[in-house]
Amino acid sequence: MGKKKQNETPSDESKATDDSAMETVDAPDMMEINAPVLEEDREGEEKGSDAVGSDGEAAFSDPESSGGMPETIDIEEQMTQLERETHELKETLLRKMAEFENLKKRTAREKEEAVRYGTAQVLTRLLEVLDNFDRALLLTPDSEGFDVQSFYEGMKLISKHLLDILKGEGLMEINPVGEPFDPFFHEALMREESADFPDNTVVEVFQKGYKLKDRLLRPARVKVALHPEDTGETEEMADQGGDAPEESES
Repeated sequence: MGKKKQNETPSDESKATDDSAMETVDAPDMMEINAPVLEEDREGEEKGSDAVGSDGEAAFSDPESSGGMPETIDIEEQMTQLERETHELKETLLRKMAEFENLKKRTAREKEEAVRYGTAQVLTRLLEVLDNFDRALLLTPDSEGFDVQSFYEGMKLISKHLLDILKGEGLMEINPVGEPFDPFFHEALMREESADFPDNTVVEVFQKGYKLKDRLLRPARVKVALHPEDTGETEEMADQGGDAPEESES
């Protein structure tokens, strides 16, 4: 009986040991073993492995090596250059505006002076003609050696000198003797029968006309020829016709 108890004791101890081993060691979960690995988990693991260096430290990018600082410096330089160019353009604009205002004032002043003293040059040249008239008028019929013919020739020279000055300023004379009558440049004061001139021709000028370049200053006052045949036909029509025929009432 003593031997039987000794044999039963070790079996109980081994059983207790097996139970404790069963309690400490958990059975692996079959779902976790057989669960598939997702692609997102793989990408995360790859990114994590890239972020960690070979020595276990996280790999950080160097701003200078990545080019971040130079770009910022370039932008600041460009902004500074743009501000400088803007300032220069503003100064140039203000200077041009001031020059334009000065030009406007100078132009207005020159225009006013041209209107006020525009005839100064012409009057200066006409003073020579006035001097010639003064010298001619010093001679009187009672003066010693006075000659009418010489006086007349002197007046013609003064008149020619005056006309030359005016022609130099653009004055043009209208003296249409023998030319067809033009109502734009001629003013007919009378009509006269003439067999020497065609009908409606200027036969005499009572007062010359003048133009300043292409602008009419004064029309020429003239006498216009009327053909004798036209005069006879007019008188015959007046004798035969009597009163003018009345217009028919519609």
